[in-house]
Amino acid sequence: MTVAELYSAFTTEPSGGSHAWIVRDCAELSTREMQAIAHELGAPATGFVTGIEGSAVSARFFSSTTEYGMCGHGSIALFTCLVERDEIRCGDRADFTLRTPVAESSVRIERDGDQVRVMLELALAEIESTELTARELGPLFGLNASGIDIGLPLAVSRSDFTHLVVPISSLDHMAAMKPDFHGLAALHRRHGIETVAAICPTQRDPDAEVRVRDFCPAVGTDEAAATGTTNRVVSLYLLEHGLVPSGISQVTIRAEQGIEMGRPSLVETQMTIIDGDVAEVWVGGTAAAVEVSALSRSIG
Repeated sequence: MTVAELYSAFTTEPSGGSHAWIVRDCAELSTREMQAIAHELGAPATGFVTGIEGSAVSARFFSSTTEYGMCGHGSIALFTCLVERDEIRCGDRADFTLRTPVAESSVRIERDGDQVRVMLELALAEIESTELTARELGPLFGLNASGIDIGLPLAVSRSDFTHLVVPISSLDHMAAMKPDFHGLAALHRRHGIETVAAICPTQRDPDAEVRVRDFCPAVGTDEAAATGTTNRVVSLYLLEHGLVPSGISQVTIRAEQGIEMGRPSLVETQMTIIDGDVAEVWVGGTAAAVEVSALSRSIG
């Protein structure tokens, strides 16, 4: 029997954050079996631990329909699970390496009593212009064009995923959105986009600098309550457009996400700036255990 453990990532409460199932000891599972398990579990992500060698952890991540090259919230859940199950030891702080079939990332874990905090280093991402317009996107969000912030440009970033960043003019418009998920999925397919991140700076909010909603119907999740890779791109976008402090060596951006879904999340992005350029990006937070389920390896 295969045991799957459900975590909510980027939250301290099981009722918040984004769900990810974690399945340990998966070296003998085939790709087909992993995809079948992920499809049955139906979470935004399922992480499969395929090996642990010293401080290096090998894993694969799947949505209900496809394999991810990298998954931020799945990685936070996976390393929290491994620490809590004593599969890896970290003391108060330790550094690890996460290996997926297409990427290798550094992981920093800090532990304070029962609290496990995981930070994942992600590759830098370029912010590019796009020909998509507010007039085209407004109906897909259930907004008129004024709901999209025409003072800021739409942008695309191509990294582990291809993200479309759409600035929204107010938090009221963020709450009022009625996404057309079929239309968004068609947009994804036409333009090679995998997630659409609607963002709105929160300005005077003491707890977060930006509100995010991330729509991912093309990869099996209509809306994600918390996403690490997306927030990497959002933070770089905010820095590029002068919406967060510049001229300093360390920039931290906290993004609230999942608010409109009733699954509040907090994603932290830390950027190191050297000679005016971003040198490192780390994304992370905490995860809360939710439940354990037993599955058969012979699914599908």
